[in-house]
Amino acid sequence: MEGFRRFCHTRLSLEPKRHAADPDHLASRWRSDDLDPVPPPQKKWEWYHIGGFWIAEGFSAAQLQTSSAAVAVGLNPGLALVAYSIGNLIIAIPCCASGYLGSKFSINFPVMARASFGFWGSFLPIVVRMANAPMW
Repeated sequence: MEGFRRFCHTRLSLEPKRHAADPDHLASRWRSDDLDPVPPPQKKWEWYHIGGFWIAEGFSAAQLQTSSAAVAVGLNPGLALVAYSIGNLIIAIPCCASGYLGSKFSINFPVMARASFGFWGSFLPIVVRMANAPMW
């Protein structure tokens, strides 16, 4: 049993690596390479990549099912498309704002949540987004 414990401690333990920004190794729980800003040479997406992704999301089966469900409950097809378009425009505003901050400052959502809610308060928006992601 002692050999298994030694193996787990030496081979399977996850130790955060030291960073130049944290020489005392105090805040390594709050920092990782995934949370660092992306350097400009590593940015590969252009405006047409994002536009193509957004169009692909807009014509997915789930999005088409939303408007067809509105027709099924009694809305005529023209009003269903208008309601669907207005809903997408309302959602587009916060999505574009979040995307603008990410592209302008090269930071991701958890970093933006920390800036808004603090270290401990950022868990709530991250958990909400984590719960929403599989359904999206």
